[in-house]
Amino acid sequence: MARTPIIVAGVVFLLIIAGCSAPTAPGPDDSTFESLPQSGLNATEIADAHITGLSAAESYIIQTEQRTVTETTNVSVIQQTESTRRIDLRANQELLVATTTQQQEAQSQSQSQPQSRSVQSTDQYYNNNGTIYVNQTQSNQSQYAIQQGQQATVNTTAQRSLIERLINTIEYRRVEQTQRGDTAVIRYELQSVTDVQNLTQTSTATVENATSTLVIDENGVIRELQLNAQFRTDRRTLRIRFATNYTQLGETTVSEPNWTDDAREASKTT
Repeated sequence: MARTPIIVAGVVFLLIIAGCSAPTAPGPDDSTFESLPQSGLNATEIADAHITGLSAAESYIIQTEQRTVTETTNVSVIQQTESTRRIDLRANQELLVATTTQQQEAQSQSQSQPQSRSVQSTDQYYNNNGTIYVNQTQSNQSQYAIQQGQQATVNTTAQRSLIERLINTIEYRRVEQTQRGDTAVIRYELQSVTDVQNLTQTSTATVENATSTLVIDENGVIRELQLNAQFRTDRRTLRIRFATNYTQLGETTVSEPNWTDDAREASKTT
């Protein structure tokens, strides 16, 4: 099945991070947690602590929503991805379900109504001890496959790249220390965007408005990251919505999905 192409302009975030919220409570007696600064976060130290915390938890769920809207005079392009990733390092299992919608709307002078085109696809990956089952669906048609890869693990390259990019482009200010269930967290909010070009990958962009929240738990895991921003260049407006949460640390299990038999059958004919 061939994928239908669609023109997408703007920023593509490869972001995967964060958690939830709750009432104020005293924090733990933990020197690393207590020493987190009011501002001027060290990206390398934060990334190291996040990766270490995920490895220690051994299982977790990542829920992520990304939405990018690019508007010019006559064309609006929307790309949105919603994904849920379940990881159990103890059982070497991982399940990812990601749905991507790409929409383009164009207005021409000769037409009274805008012309709209939309494509939606869902990708599912189930990793069982290094055997990766694939289910890719578009327009109600599915393709299945089986691949050999690595066992489920914390993707340190992706985690580090994301964290360092964000912390190096946004100045965060410590707001409060709160409690989420039995876990203490520190919440930071955006004070300013310090490197617009790096954040947007556009040299002429300026910030029209932006908010961001970063939540770090007592074990160093970034439980929540949210970014809502609008940027402007000479010719276009760029709106970014990103939200990711890390939940059920140490409590997550992964079950084999019901479509893996289809993948096994497909692999016999290839």
